[in-house]
Amino acid sequence: MNKLKFLLLVVIILLIYTHPCLSTTTHVVKNLIEQHKSAFVGITYDPNINPLTLLENYFIKKIFVIDPYNQFRQNTLCDKHRLSLIHLSIKEAAICFNPDLLDFIYIFDKSNVQEYLYIWWNSIKPGGILAGNMHKKTNFINEIQQFCTQKNIMYHTQDEQIWWLQKPHILSFIIPTYNRAHVICDAIDSIYNQKNLTVDFEVIVTDDGSTDNTLKLLEKYAQKYSNFHYYQHAQNQGASETRNTCIAHAKGDLIFNLDSDNILAPDSIQSLITHMDQTNADIVAFEHLIFFTQKNKEINRWTFATDKEFLDFTRAFSPESPLASGNYLFTKRSFDRAGTYQGRYVETWRFGFRQMAHGAKVAILPDSFYWHRKSKDSNWEKGQKRNRNDTEMLRELRNHPELFSDNANSIFEAYTHRKENGIFADIRNKKFCLIPDKALEHLFDAYTYEQHHLYTEALKEYHIAIEYGCNVKHLESRIQKIECLF
Repeated sequence: MNKLKFLLLVVIILLIYTHPCLSTTTHVVKNLIEQHKSAFVGITYDPNINPLTLLENYFIKKIFVIDPYNQFRQNTLCDKHRLSLIHLSIKEAAICFNPDLLDFIYIFDKSNVQEYLYIWWNSIKPGGILAGNMHKKTNFINEIQQFCTQKNIMYHTQDEQIWWLQKPHILSFIIPTYNRAHVICDAIDSIYNQKNLTVDFEVIVTDDGSTDNTLKLLEKYAQKYSNFHYYQHAQNQGASETRNTCIAHAKGDLIFNLDSDNILAPDSIQSLITHMDQTNADIVAFEHLIFFTQKNKEINRWTFATDKEFLDFTRAFSPESPLASGNYLFTKRSFDRAGTYQGRYVETWRFGFRQMAHGAKVAILPDSFYWHRKSKDSNWEKGQKRNRNDTEMLRELRNHPELFSDNANSIFEAYTHRKENGIFADIRNKKFCLIPDKALEHLFDAYTYEQHHLYTEALKEYHIAIEYGCNVKHLESRIQKIECLF
C-alpha cells in the first residue's frame, strides 16, 4: 500500500456561505498534500465536493465541518467517528479547539482573512499548515504578508491559486540523568552550541534522584537560560521513567533524546530537522555514532547505511541499529503511537523497535555524526553484567509475534528457559526470520488505521497481511476486537 497517502492528522474544514466551483482548487490542494505529506487537507464544502467524498477517498483521521448555516446534511452511513459537524460561526468555533490541536486549516473567505489567521493560528500544531484561496481583493495579500511578518514566518503560494503558511516546529531536547555531574555540562553545552537552529527549542532535564551535585548544576542552567527546565524524581525510577517524565513536560512536536554523557557536534541538529521535512520521516538519525572516552578522541564508530531513503525493518531490530542508542530526532506523534519507554535495560532499543513496528519511517542523514561516550557504568554495561539486556530484548520481541515467522517464535519460546539466551548474537547472525515484506507492509498499515479508529480499513489490511504470510493466530484477538465494533 505504498501508493496510499496516509493522512493521519486532524482536519478542519471551514464552511462558509460562498460556494464557487472548487475542482481546480481541489487539484491544487492535492498537489500541496503531495509536497507536504504530513499535512491534512480540509476543503470548503461544496455540492460537488463534500466531506463524505473526502472520507471515502482520503485516509483522514477526522474532519470537523464548521457549518454556521446548517447547509451540510450528514449521511447516516458516514463514519461518525471521522466527521463532526459544528453549527457555529467561524469565530465561535475557534474556541472549541484546544491550542496546537489541528494539523491543517483551510480558509475560503475573501473578507476577513487576517482576522481568521489570528483566531485560528493557536489551534494549529507546530508544523501544521494554514491555507486558503487567493483573491484579487485589494490588500488581500498584504494582510497575509503583514501577519507573516509579525509571526516571522514565510508566505507561500501554490500555482498562484492557493496561499499557505506553515507554523514553525518546536523542538524539545530531553536529557535523562543520574549522577552525571562530571559530564552533563558537556551534553547541555553542546545543545546551546547549535547556533544555526531556525526553530524554537527547549531543554528539559529530569534528574532521577542523583546523589551527587547534578541538581546544583541544573539550577545554574535554569538561571542562565529561560528555555531550560529541569525536574527531579524523589526516588530513582530508572532511565525509561526518567525519559517519560521529560516527554510529559515537553511542548515540542519534535523531540531529540540526548543522553547526559553524550555530545552533539556543533550545528548538527538543524540538518536533521530539514531532512525530516524533506523526506516526511518520523525519525532521523545520524549516519555515524562515534564512540569516545576523552573529548573529541574517537575510539571506534558505528556507521549506518544511507543507500535507501528509509531504513529497512530488518535492520531495525539489530543490536547495532541507529535506534539502539536512542540519540536521534523523532516526532512526538511517533512517540504517541509507539507508547512510552519501558524497562530498565535496552530501553532505547525497545522503544525504537516499537516505533518502527508501529509504522515509523526512519531516515539516516548522510555525513552526520554525534559523540557517544563509552562508560563502564552505562546502562548497557550494567545490563550486560546482570544478564538483563538479552532478557529485556526477548521480552520486546515476544510482544510482537505477528512480525516473525513461526520458526522464530518457537526459538523465542525456547529462550525463556535459558539462563543465558544469547539472543543478541543470534540476531546478528540473522537466525530469526521476519514474515515476508509484503505482509509487513500491510500489517503496519493495519496498525496505523487501527490507532486512528479507521476500523474498516484496518480489518482489510489485517486480512491482506494474513494472505501474504502473517500467521492468523497472532492477529485473531485484534481482528475479533475490531469485528465487535461493527
